[in-house]
Amino acid sequence: MKATGLGIAAFAAGTSQTNQAQAAFRPEKPVNIYGGEYDSLKVGLCQIHTEEWAIEDNLKRTLTAIEVAAAKGAEVAVTPECVFHGYGNNKSPGAGKRLW
Repeated sequence: MKATGLGIAAFAAGTSQTNQAQAAFRPEKPVNIYGGEYDSLKVGLCQIHTEEWAIEDNLKRTLTAIEVAAAKGAEVAVTPECVFHGYGNNKSPGAGKRLW
C-alpha cells in the first residue's frame, strides 16, 4: 500500500481507514487474563483519625473502618501506614510505652 497525502489526511480525519487501523490493534472484547470469577476486585480505602500512641483506640477505629468497607462490598481494605501507633515518634508523649 502506497502512502499518499490523501491517505494520511483521510487517516487523520477518522475515515474507514482509521477504523480499520484501530481495529487491528484493539480486540473487540478485552482479554480476561485471569479467567473465571476473579476478573475484578473492589477495594475500600479507609481514612482513619489516629492519635499518637493511642494504640487501643486507633485499633478500634481501624477495625470499625474495615467493617464499614466490608459492609459496602469491599473485598480488600487499605488503611494508612502506621495507623496503630498514629505516627508517634521517640519524642511523642507515651513513646516509652511498650507496644505489647
